[in-house]
Parts: sequence; structure tokens; C-alpha cells
Amino acid sequence: MEALAAPIVINGTVAEGRYAMPPARVYTGNAVPGAYLFLKTLPSPGTVVAEFPLGEWAYEQRYVFYSIVHWHPLLNGYSGHFPLSYHMNATHLRRPLDDPDASWDTLLRAGATHAVVHGAYYRDDEGDRIAAWLASKGARLLRNVDGDKVFQLK
Repeated sequence: MEALAAPIVINGTVAEGRYAMPPARVYTGNAVPGAYLFLKTLPSPGTVVAEFPLGEWAYEQRYVFYSIVHWHPLLNGYSGHFPLSYHMNATHLRRPLDDPDASWDTLLRAGATHAVVHGAYYRDDEGDRIAAWLASKGARLLRNVDGDKVFQLK
């Protein structure tokens, strides 16, 4: 059996192609982004969250870190191992607008009840277009906190 323990850098940034530079650091306490404080108010169990952009490690790390604020399961993730289900979900959800119907079906089939669209993480209007896609499928905007839009999917 082989194992390697190595630190995971949380504070720091790396450009991710079509996305904006991630925030320079993560925050705790009162400085946690408001969308996560709002997610904390949602019922548990029963809430499963998907965050967009999905499938980009610099953001996935942050989503996992901030999940300790709300403790709801995520479709997103970051570790040394990505299960087949993650890869299957990411096939459609990494670029949900490429096949909107299949992406919506993937969200629902994976059990997501809520989605967060981080508009500032996109270099262009893709975040707004993803939010519009969710709304067109019947998702209901629950909260817009500093550009992070939280939707209820079902």
C-alpha cells in the first residue's frame, strides 16, 4: 500500500483558462462569503448543493472548504481521488450550456436540490447565462449575495 500526505494549498491563486482569477484567499468567521451563510439556513438533511463553475480545481477547493459553514453535501469536490460519479456529472456540468437538457437532467439525477452560480468567477457573462439557464428550467432564485446566486432546483 502506498500513501502520500502533502499539504493542500488553500490560499493562493492559479488562473483557470476561461475563468476569472479565484479570490486570493479563503475566509473564516464573519468574513465568509454570504452565499455560504445563506446555505447554512437551508434544511438539513435534504439539501444537496452544486456550485458553478464546476470541475475547476481552484474553485472546487474553495467549495469544499466553505462546505464546513453549511455542512450540506456537494456535487463538487476536491481530493486526490475523483469517483466515477464526479467525472460523469462533470461531463455535462463543466459546460452546462453546451447541452442544457442533458446538464439539467444530470443535476437532478445526481440529487442536487440547490445551485450556486458564482458570477464573479467567470471572465465574461457565462455566469449570467448559466443563471438564466437554471431559471429557464424552473429553478427559483432564492438569494443573490454579492453576485453569488443561490437557486432552488426542486
